[in-house]
Amino acid sequence: MGALAIMNMQVTSSKRRVDIDPEGDVLLQLKDIELRVSSKILTLSSKVWKAMFSLNFIEGSVPPLDNELRHIPLPEDDPEAMEALCNLLHHQSQSVSTNRIDVFLERLAITADKYDCAPSLRYWSGHCLSQRIGKKKPNQAQLLSVTYLLNNAVGFRRLTRHMVYSLHQEDDEGMAYGISDYSWSLLPDGLF
Repeated sequence: MGALAIMNMQVTSSKRRVDIDPEGDVLLQLKDIELRVSSKILTLSSKVWKAMFSLNFIEGSVPPLDNELRHIPLPEDDPEAMEALCNLLHHQSQSVSTNRIDVFLERLAITADKYDCAPSLRYWSGHCLSQRIGKKKPNQAQLLSVTYLLNNAVGFRRLTRHMVYSLHQEDDEGMAYGISDYSWSLLPDGLF
């Protein structure tokens, strides 16, 4: 976690609070963390967020009282992935832990896909994925689903080319790339 995020971290009740945007007007409430963010940045980054903050949804129809934050409960979203996503959308990429990225990259892609904000992550994801294609970790099949979910056509093409050229290489269990059923389930039928 970057120094900026640590400086803006607060603890409210039993949840850790991170002020991604210290002047933000929204508090995203996840399982064990609260994220202070800007609704304007979220609406510019995603059609889903834009719709959520419109008058057609309760999140947008009830204005907060003077100087109060609009609270948005997201109990089912992945806290680590949502924190990384919000940091990236708010141009705080230095706050995204690069030594843990391999652990939650797929969860981040799923969250970005859920909120339809993969286009806003195009340059970051291109850089991040280009450093991982052809490496032992993370799992290359996992990266395949990540490139697909983040709409990264160049990364998808490079990765599938690498995988096809390397199909004869097997891991310790005898499976090429250790492809899990879950990783394959994220890809559309008929892709291969």
